[in-house]
Amino acid sequence: DGNYMISISAQRNFAISENFWLEDIKENKMIDLTQTSFYSFEASPDDDVNRFLLHFNNTVLGTKENLSNEALIYCYDKKVYVIVPEFATGIIKVYDMMGREIISESINNSIHGIRLGKSAFYIVKVLYNNKIKVEKIFIK
Repeated sequence: DGNYMISISAQRNFAISENFWLEDIKENKMIDLTQTSFYSFEASPDDDVNRFLLHFNNTVLGTKENLSNEALIYCYDKKVYVIVPEFATGIIKVYDMMGREIISESINNSIHGIRLGKSAFYIVKVLYNNKIKVEKIFIK
């Protein structure tokens, strides 16, 4: 048991357009590592060894154009993640395949992690800054 800190010492090696977040699954927190270079937390030997996830997103995707104003939707480990541009306002809605809304959450951060209970296909709809992004995802 104890208090610990994760710090970033080589942040300057990342491109300015690269965003990265540390997810503390136990505390259900997303830490924007482009805004802070450390994260303090309490831990015990009983904590899950996979307590932390590191999320990377290069906002300059592909070669066609700069997509930094586009939302990104992906899933991992029964969770759907939505990344929106900084200072975006709006709402995230998740629907089952019958079209029933099962989650509605306000956008209050650049990255959102939403735990989905069971394995299934879902429709994720992100309404932000007068834009709409919709994707179908599958949770295993």
